[in-house]
Amino acid sequence: MVEAAALYDVPLEQISFKGTADATVEYSQTLVQARSQKAQRKLVTDLLAVIADDAVPERPGRCEPRAVKRLPKTYPVLNKPRRQFREIPHRNRHWK
Repeated sequence: MVEAAALYDVPLEQISFKGTADATVEYSQTLVQARSQKAQRKLVTDLLAVIADDAVPERPGRCEPRAVKRLPKTYPVLNKPRRQFREIPHRNRHWK
């Protein structure tokens, strides 16, 4: 990604990581099967051009906070050693 950004004067932040990963997977088999160094260099140049062309669109005003949504569990949290922990019947819906 860095090489494609430098070679084609594209801001690194606009290059798609997922697009780069997909293009690399697509080109990997062809690169392995290339018969000469010249053909490999040509394929790498083509790959870098594809990476540079796959830009992430500008999305002004978007802010995606990093957060984890945890679903409530029916069991209490095990916060004591197992020998000391006693199940409190009213804290969960689990019936023995």
